[in-house]
Amino acid sequence: MRTGKFGVAAAACGAALVLCSCNFRPAEWEDGWVTQDIVAFPAAAEQIKIDGEASPGEWDDAQEYQLTRATDWGYEKLQPRQRKREDTTPLERGYFKVKYDDKFLYLLAVLDDEDVVQTSREDQAPAYDTGDVIEVFLKPEDKSAFWEFYGTPWSKVTTIFYPWPGHSSRSNQEFAPGIKTAALTREVADPEKNKAGWIIEMAIPRELIEQTGGTFAPDKEWRILLGRCNCGKNLPSKQVSSTPRLPCSDHRMTEYYAKLKFKPAPEVKTEDKKPEESKTPADPKAELEKDQKAADAEKTAEPTAKPEKVNKTVAPAKTEEQVK
Repeated sequence: MRTGKFGVAAAACGAALVLCSCNFRPAEWEDGWVTQDIVAFPAAAEQIKIDGEASPGEWDDAQEYQLTRATDWGYEKLQPRQRKREDTTPLERGYFKVKYDDKFLYLLAVLDDEDVVQTSREDQAPAYDTGDVIEVFLKPEDKSAFWEFYGTPWSKVTTIFYPWPGHSSRSNQEFAPGIKTAALTREVADPEKNKAGWIIEMAIPRELIEQTGGTFAPDKEWRILLGRCNCGKNLPSKQVSSTPRLPCSDHRMTEYYAKLKFKPAPEVKTEDKKPEESKTPADPKAELEKDQKAADAEKTAEPTAKPEKVNKTVAPAKTEEQVK
């Protein structure tokens, strides 16, 4: 009897497994994740000065991209008391702006931060392990290689090149020259919101970006992720955020990067002007030869008849007696 019940139960489970297997689909088939595009705005000549100052006229026309936490940022892995602290600790906000010209890709990050923390004071250091950083990831659509750039509050940069995802020998990585960066920490980063923080500007050479094997140009397809790691004595744990938003806090999930779009530069209208006659500079030698030929022609020419000379005599003035 027991065996019979076991057999019935096993059959029921088997049927359920068959039913489930028939309805099973890979997770990517059901992936409806949509990311927004990130638009790089054109920068006028000599418009952006990398000094850590978001000066008027530099970034006003570029779009803001707010940093947000991933949908799964490790909350479920926290212990109950940590969760309680996280529930009462708001995310410190920040945003990015992106611009470009024929030489650089420019980035601006404005970040709220009650206590700026970064112990590293060197370029090409593992700054993401030692405090606050911003992160920029760039990848061509049709290539596996990508760049990872870190910027710190002390204007330092770390560059990491991945020939393919999951592979980078950071100890063998050398500092990539040509990158410009400047950051400023402020007691009040945003006076309107009365919040402290830091601002960083970065210029990445397009020639450097193209070492991934892709041409960096408006007509080419690229992917980008802008991220931040925020540390602080007032935070229960490191706050990781990005734009676009990711399914989890792994910034190397390249398949979820946003498409980088380049907004075309406005056309410069010029007034129609009549074409000026081309004027070639006079050749002194040719002018001298021309004058000599004219002089020779004048010597060989037949003399022209001179007009007859008319002698005019003037009558002497009459005296008073002759008048009478």
